[in-house]
Amino acid sequence: LLLKQRRANPEKVHRHFIRDLKQFLKTRRAQGEQMMLQGDFNEVIGVTSDGMASLCRQLDLVDVIHHFHGKPEAAFSTYIDGVEILDCMLMDRSLLPAVVACGYIPFLAGIHGDHRGMFIAFNTSVLFGAEDTRLAPMSRRRLKSTNPHHVKAYIEAKYDYLV
Repeated sequence: LLLKQRRANPEKVHRHFIRDLKQFLKTRRAQGEQMMLQGDFNEVIGVTSDGMASLCRQLDLVDVIHHFHGKPEAAFSTYIDGVEILDCMLMDRSLLPAVVACGYIPFLAGIHGDHRGMFIAFNTSVLFGAEDTRLAPMSRRRLKSTNPHHVKAYIEAKYDYLV
């Protein structure tokens, strides 16, 4: 049915994308998962009540950058030839206390594309509820990723474990 609808209304690809994304995320939420979603959604969230705005309302997702930095005072774009914010990071409100820093980076700063990069840093202790595991120093590790025999043994052991 979905394929038939897409063929019948190819001009409504964005609407189909939002519907499919909403269905997928609702399934994940029903399984108790928290979520963070980021990307170029090709729409300004909140201009209309449907699309991504509807998804944010239904799943109670927050635009992280706007939550911490507010709305830009001057004209601001995330697309190099545009005048609007099309790219954003959305997340559950419950994850906000773990955010240490977030924002957009200037065009072409380390990313060669026509959109701004986005970044987010987390306090992993808050996010995961425990301190990060400290890795053993290189000199004490039994496996070396540069040694093909070690890599093979590691992959075989992981495969056996998964089976």
